[in-house]
Amino acid sequence: MTSRGLLTTASVRDFFETAIAEAIKRQELTPDEATAAYLVDLLCEYMTHAAPPLDRPLGVVMAQSEANLTEPRLHQLKQVGDQALYVAGFFGQSLRRRQLDVEYYATLGGTAYRRLSELLDRRGDAPRLCQVYGELSTDFPEFVEVLAEVRGSTDGTATDVGSLYEQWLQTGQRAVERRLHQAGMHVVRRSAGLPEDKN
Repeated sequence: MTSRGLLTTASVRDFFETAIAEAIKRQELTPDEATAAYLVDLLCEYMTHAAPPLDRPLGVVMAQSEANLTEPRLHQLKQVGDQALYVAGFFGQSLRRRQLDVEYYATLGGTAYRRLSELLDRRGDAPRLCQVYGELSTDFPEFVEVLAEVRGSTDGTATDVGSLYEQWLQTGQRAVERRLHQAGMHVVRRSAGLPEDKN
């Protein structure tokens, strides 16, 4: 942990493995081990690398995936499911303050994971992953709560990153953006969705 209380890359996986396990237990969920591991991988990826940039809203990506019957469709559905879960779980409070509908993300994410599970099942591919996506779809709101609990479980770790991100959403300040980059979280600036940079 750095002097600012932000997670180092080396400690991210250990932190999230413990935090996810504790949150799942408190939520009284009994997911498959592979599903819990998927959540850990998702948070590790988004906290240590840039989230896959989206040049279109999640709903548009979802709609376009319907017309795509090739391998990119799986990628698009995974992208929608993962980002919807992450945003609704880690930044639900910020969404509510910005008058954005958390249910929108829950519907998109749950549907994307369900379609992923169905596609893999029809193809006979990756039965374990098919089960993971099925669980994420069926219990999407519960897994959002797990991530929300992880976000708020400790001070000085994930909460700091989340608070910085919320501040960046509200202000668009490049100084806050630089602090996010230093913490290992890369953000994509959208001219339409951010207030004018005041710094």
